[in-house]
Amino acid sequence: MSHTIKDIKQLPTVKQLIHICRSLALLDAILMTDWEYRYFSFNCLWNEDDGEMMASLRDGSGSEYFILISQKGAVGKVFDPSIISDSDSAIKAIPDAFKSFVSEPAFSLENVSYCFWREVQDDTWNVAPNGLNEFPLLKFLTVDAVYYHEWAQEYYEQEIDLEALKSVYNSLELDEDMLQKLNPEIELDDLDEDLEEILGKL
Repeated sequence: MSHTIKDIKQLPTVKQLIHICRSLALLDAILMTDWEYRYFSFNCLWNEDDGEMMASLRDGSGSEYFILISQKGAVGKVFDPSIISDSDSAIKAIPDAFKSFVSEPAFSLENVSYCFWREVQDDTWNVAPNGLNEFPLLKFLTVDAVYYHEWAQEYYEQEIDLEALKSVYNSLELDEDMLQKLNPEIELDDLDEDLEEILGKL
């Protein structure tokens, strides 16, 4: 299954991006109790003072993305070993509005295939370096719950209730009944910390 898009402009608005990233992280938290083995994460409490949130993907084989979201917009970096590029020039292209992203060690900016961003006044997304023909790892952010469902069944090697998954993905709401359909081995209380981190509430 390819997770590549051909045009950076396929990415949704920042508001839609937040919802998608939360949905992916919430479903991963439900399906995989061990954080270390999850594909997606979302932290709405990343920097509360500045209103910053962080989303990430790690595939366990070295590929990853980190996205920082704030009132100024969103900025991210992708590292995929199949793409060789000038990390320094890609990072230098990021606007000053996102300087907290550039200075954050947790985002592993020594390993960058490309960077992408969208300030609040922008009509669409920007990317550096220019000239790339494809953008790995971002397809999850451009499709619906069915795509995640197909991937998750293969990745987690289990049958997953599609309707329950779609409900959580679209609504970001979870109750015991829905949880039991997705993962009968855990209870809602087991997800308290995850729900607070992902959704900002218990």
